[in-house]
Amino acid sequence: MPARSWHRALALAATLAGTVPAAARIAPPAAAQEAGPEFICGTWRVQGVVTTSPLASSPDDVAPFFGAEVRYGADGMRFGTTVEIARPVYRETTVSDQDFEDAFLVSFAALRIKGSSTHVFQVSDPADRRLLEPRIGTTVVVRNNDQILVPWAGQFMDLLRTRPCGG
Repeated sequence: MPARSWHRALALAATLAGTVPAAARIAPPAAAQEAGPEFICGTWRVQGVVTTSPLASSPDDVAPFFGAEVRYGADGMRFGTTVEIARPVYRETTVSDQDFEDAFLVSFAALRIKGSSTHVFQVSDPADRRLLEPRIGTTVVVRNNDQILVPWAGQFMDLLRTRPCGG
């Protein structure tokens, strides 16, 4: 990968992960902004996994999450019984297919994302600024209005909306 693409991929990955390694202290993309959870607000259910690389962990690593209920809202975020964040901060970034592929090493086509860009949300816990390791469910990739993807362990969990906010 050319140095420029590598640097851009590192910057995007750091922005999406909410951390910036010392070697990549650059400004986040102009499109990154704090946002409300409206686009992903609601209740979701883990319905499957999309394995995108032979280097990904075993599907058995995410199997315990199949069927788990996931909730995103202004008053809280919950991923099954594993992660719970009260009053999360949502940061939304619009990401092009090429920038996404540079950062995640997988194309929109492989994930069945239509279009040339999508929304990626980073969910953070304002009460725990020391948290540097990503937690499951804190990066959300929008596939369409009723499906999102959550990267974890080198795979993407496929979530289906079961209830919109207020529903």
